[in-house]
Amino acid sequence: MVTPLVLACFWIALSVWLGGVLFIAMATPIIHMTCSEADPTIANIRSVNLEEQHGTLLAGTIMGRLLKQLGTVQLICAGICLISLMALAAAGNLNDRVTDALRALLLLAATGLALWERFTLSPRLMAARDEFVLYADEPELANPAKDRMDRLQEGSARLLMISAALLVGAVVFSSTGRTVTAFNITTSTTRP
Repeated sequence: MVTPLVLACFWIALSVWLGGVLFIAMATPIIHMTCSEADPTIANIRSVNLEEQHGTLLAGTIMGRLLKQLGTVQLICAGICLISLMALAAAGNLNDRVTDALRALLLLAATGLALWERFTLSPRLMAARDEFVLYADEPELANPAKDRMDRLQEGSARLLMISAALLVGAVVFSSTGRTVTAFNITTSTTRP
């Protein structure tokens, strides 16, 4: 009887994880475009050399905060998914070994990317942003920081797309075999 509960936890965690990644991946270009079109002025950044960059900086700040929250959600969901798979394996309610191994590898790879983004890429991105703002009046220092910030933002967007692909793969390999049949409800076709 534990199996349906474990399966429900697995599917909810995987769905939330994939949904969060897809939401952020779709929201990124919209946030950047909207902030650029609005051409805001950030009150605590007074450099003359950044007048055209306030929208980019604001979009980067918004995305940084969203990615930080997403990182927390991803790690919680990854933990639930991996614990659920271990519980299902212990209960003997998994598919064939190849499918199980592929699903586990996809989830581990997505977890690794989430860890990399949270603890390596995001801090580097925020450091490049801070350096860009700090040296805004010195273009010889600000321009390399801006280039680094742009490269890291592109890398972050690419990482989200790879994570989404890995999670879709995990869904595909989770939807075959006995794992799905545990939720099937049989209905009677006979009428009284």
